[in-house]
Amino acid sequence: MAIHTDSAGNRTMHKGKSTDRIDGAVASWMAVSRAVAGEARSIYDSDAWSDEMAFF
Repeated sequence: MAIHTDSAGNRTMHKGKSTDRIDGAVASWMAVSRAVAGEARSIYDSDAWSDEMAFF
């Protein structure tokens, strides 16, 4: 598995001729990218959230 950067600077994962799946690696990469960006868009962080909205 390798990271490929195109001429526009976009990065993508490329597995080449490997037969392994890269789903887990891509999901991890996306999760870390979102965490590093620091965008807290969760309903739990907003003032609109209340405990009455939770159900189990």
